[in-house]
Amino acid sequence: MTKPLREQPASSILVFIDDKLTWSNHIAYLENELSRSVGIFYRIRQYLSDSALKSVYFSFVYSHLQFAIVAWGGVGITTLNQLNVLHYKIIRAMTYSSFRTKITPPYKKFNLLKLDDIYSLELGKSMHISLWKSS
Repeated sequence: MTKPLREQPASSILVFIDDKLTWSNHIAYLENELSRSVGIFYRIRQYLSDSALKSVYFSFVYSHLQFAIVAWGGVGITTLNQLNVLHYKIIRAMTYSSFRTKITPPYKKFNLLKLDDIYSLELGKSMHISLWKSS
C-alpha cells in the first residue's frame, strides 16, 4: 500500500489550514497582510483625519484579524507574537506614537481592541450565538 502524498495547505476563503492544524500558514498570511498595511498607514496618516484613518483600519486590518479568529486565535502566545507586533506598529502609525510608547494609550485613543481582546470578543459572540440557538 502506498502512502498518500502530503498535500499542500488548503485555502478556503482565505483561511489557510495545514495538515497538522497549526494555523502557521494562516498566521503567516496575516503577517504578510499586516506588514503591507504598516507602510500604507505611515504614508496615508498625514492626509487623513482620525475618523478616516479608523475607517481604513477597519477595512484593511481589523477585517483580516477578525475573520475566523475563533479558530486560529487560541494558538500560543509565541506564535502570535509577530502578529501582535505588526498590529501595534499600525496603531502607532495611526497615532504618531514613538516605538517607546506604552501599548495601551494608542489603542485607547482610537478606542480599538488588542489582538487578544478581538479574540475574546469574537469567542464570546460565538458562544452567545451557539447558546441561544440551541435553546
